[in-house]
Amino acid sequence: MIFDYLSTLYFVEKYGSHLEANYVVRVLIENAGVTVGTLIGKLLQIVAVVFFVCLHRRLGNLFLLIVIVLNCWAVVINTRQSILS
Repeated sequence: MIFDYLSTLYFVEKYGSHLEANYVVRVLIENAGVTVGTLIGKLLQIVAVVFFVCLHRRLGNLFLLIVIVLNCWAVVINTRQSILS
């Protein structure tokens, strides 16, 4: 999540918030600023994972795995986009 946060900061500062795929993070960035908006968006992801894990441990582990994979994929996309330009 830290790498996702840092790569999102770099990506949004370089290309603008209109290219951010996560709608909630995009709205937070536009209203609270790049650093704070991205941080709040990533913290909301952590809260959602913790809440889901608290509801059901077995499904929570699967949900956590999915979130980790999505964050890794976001880092790859943000970094790849930065390298290509």
